[in-house]
Amino acid sequence: MAELIGNSAQLLQNLGTGKSIFKPTVPSYAPFVSQSAKDAALARGTTNPPPDNSAADFAKLNAEIKALQNQIAQTPKLPAFDIMANYNRARGQAESAVNPLYERKLREFLDYSSSGRFGAPEGKVLQTKRQSVELDRADVDRSLSESLEDSEVTRARTVEDVAAALERIGLGEDRFQVQEGRQNDASMRNLAREVAASGLTGSMGSSQVREATRVRNEASQQQTEEFQGQRDAKQIFQTRTFEDLARSDTRVGNKATAAKKGIQLDLDSYIDKLAFEEQGFRLDNEAKRLSDIVGQTEGYRTQGVAQFLASIRNSVRPQDFALAMQTYR
Repeated sequence: MAELIGNSAQLLQNLGTGKSIFKPTVPSYAPFVSQSAKDAALARGTTNPPPDNSAADFAKLNAEIKALQNQIAQTPKLPAFDIMANYNRARGQAESAVNPLYERKLREFLDYSSSGRFGAPEGKVLQTKRQSVELDRADVDRSLSESLEDSEVTRARTVEDVAAALERIGLGEDRFQVQEGRQNDASMRNLAREVAASGLTGSMGSSQVREATRVRNEASQQQTEEFQGQRDAKQIFQTRTFEDLARSDTRVGNKATAAKKGIQLDLDSYIDKLAFEEQGFRLDNEAKRLSDIVGQTEGYRTQGVAQFLASIRNSVRPQDFALAMQTYR
């Protein structure tokens, strides 16, 4: 019986209970009557020992051991499976499958519509916008240059026109003086003849000559002042024209500067808009990438579990396989 109990204990240990419920060795069994039983028999007035029930006890113990062994044998044992390694492998597979797609989407977006910020090169849309801005600036510069050239042409022509007018005035004045001198000479001769013919002499004749000379001088002075007035008018015209042209040049320059500032502000606003759209696309693209990775990770994880279960289906007990399915799926 001692050997059976010892073997049972060792069997329990081998079955994985972790700790035997029996000591590995027990004293050899031999029929005996305990001292207490002898004392009880003496008290009853008899020396006969009590009946020996060890066979029944042994059978009962053996049945309990077999029941326990059967229970242990039927208890499912979970096959070992590295859950974290399977998840990491599934995550890596999902990233390898997903990342190229979303990297391509981001690259295509940046190639087409990037603001050039966030470390990305400028996209085709911004490059086209910059070309348009450069054309607008060139148009403003060309318009300003043409306006200034027109002003210079007007200045030059004004100078030429005024110079020609002054020359004409001078020629007219010269002709007047020549004609006026001739007329005066003729008038004075006629006056002298008239004075002589009328017999006026002395102070009377001299008075008529002086009066004629005064009238002639006043007329000559008036005409000289008229010529000078024409000269002054031409000079005033030239001065005012130059002032008007200078004021026009200033205004045209200010308009060109304002136009360029407007063009730059429009470009800056456009770049800010593209940067905002780019940031939104990056965030959305990244959110979709992570969501796709999570979804595909679960698929690869499930596939890894299925492959593991298929690999142990025929090598473990049914209850162990059922427990594995329940636990790992």
